[in-house]
Amino acid sequence: MSEFIDKLRQLTKGMTPGEVELLIGAPHNREDTVVPEGSVWGLQDGLAYKIAAGESVRQWVYSRENKDHCIWFALVDQQWKLSARLSLPSGFVS
Repeated sequence: MSEFIDKLRQLTKGMTPGEVELLIGAPHNREDTVVPEGSVWGLQDGLAYKIAAGESVRQWVYSRENKDHCIWFALVDQQWKLSARLSLPSGFVS
């Protein structure tokens, strides 16, 4: 197992983007967007902080070891906090 994967497993929900970057480095891709109207994606049980349709979400993607390691942050009390992370096959995330 790689050092990156070991560090990725140390991430905890509620971490700030600065804390995440300090632990695992800068992402390959950063995107600030909004959950589309009508979407229930941000209301899934797996998210530590729910993100309703129309609310902001920050997505970071790290492309390593034939996977895209995605981290999503929710805006909580004016501060971005890690809400969920997921590893997917490379190219799955747009």
